[in-house]
Amino acid sequence: MTTHSSLPPNGPADDSRFPAAAGKEMGMVWGAWGLFCILVTLSGFLAPETLRGHEIWKKYSDAIALALFFAVLARIACLMPEQTGEPGQAARKTAGRNGPGPGALPALGLCVMTAASGTVLVYFPLETPSMAFAVNALHSGHLLIAGLWTARWMTRILEHPRDLIPLGTVMAAADLFSVFAGPGKDLAGTISRWYAGGKQGPVPAVEILLVKMPVPGAWDLMPVFGVSDWIIMVFLTAAARRFHLNDRIRLPVRRTAGVPAAVAGCLLAVTAAWVRNIVLPALPCILICWSMVTGLRHPGIFRPTRREWRLCLYGALSVLAVLLLYRLFPS
Repeated sequence: MTTHSSLPPNGPADDSRFPAAAGKEMGMVWGAWGLFCILVTLSGFLAPETLRGHEIWKKYSDAIALALFFAVLARIACLMPEQTGEPGQAARKTAGRNGPGPGALPALGLCVMTAASGTVLVYFPLETPSMAFAVNALHSGHLLIAGLWTARWMTRILEHPRDLIPLGTVMAAADLFSVFAGPGKDLAGTISRWYAGGKQGPVPAVEILLVKMPVPGAWDLMPVFGVSDWIIMVFLTAAARRFHLNDRIRLPVRRTAGVPAAVAGCLLAVTAAWVRNIVLPALPCILICWSMVTGLRHPGIFRPTRREWRLCLYGALSVLAVLLLYRLFPS
């Protein structure tokens, strides 16, 4: 019987390669994201006229692009070193490397680039469609990389998979209350009205927090989810790798490592919202899908103790109190 403090039999699962690989990793993400945006957009222009005029293309081209978008996300979310050991074992903290994985300089540079692209989106909207497309794609790429590094840093506070129980409960409660009765509802209404009105008027500030995907045959990007959802997807995927948990949903395709359960959960939520044309909080679906996949495969690891139950209760009550104050004093 192993405990969470045991070291893997093949040596510690070291994540010390993160700082040295930051530049290479950013290049890989940018390469995959940029190539995806260009190919998806150009597919609508370069496809034969007979195909573009077909009913199947009109009906399913966006759905195919969405599936490919999440395939790219699944690959990006899995960009982390391989680890060895048994379920429930954590990686050893390497001396001097307990801070953010990419290092201070790359992280600072990314913050500056993200702020710059977000400022252009909100305060200096571009009239040329191709330039607006480039800035939107650039900003979404920045958000993907920033979310990847932020989520990795967040996993370093975890000591046992059970720590995810109170964290997940609080995050799900906050997202549900926010979307249906809190600030998330107001922000979703603002961005929905802006898009429904043909993007007329000032650009909502919340636009800089949206991860977007390209649309076939249009110099435009479509919002899919918020950056917080992406951070949680990578956070859960990284936590599964940190504690050697199997969170992959296998596909009937050879030479594939499978789709992380958190990414699959987000795809389900986005698809349901798209089909029903409603606003749905993605975070609860992400957490439920990830918990079901990993919990069924490792049932003993997630058995909560009194500490986890207390943290769940205190966290949920704190979220409820904050949102009640928001409703009572919206100003």
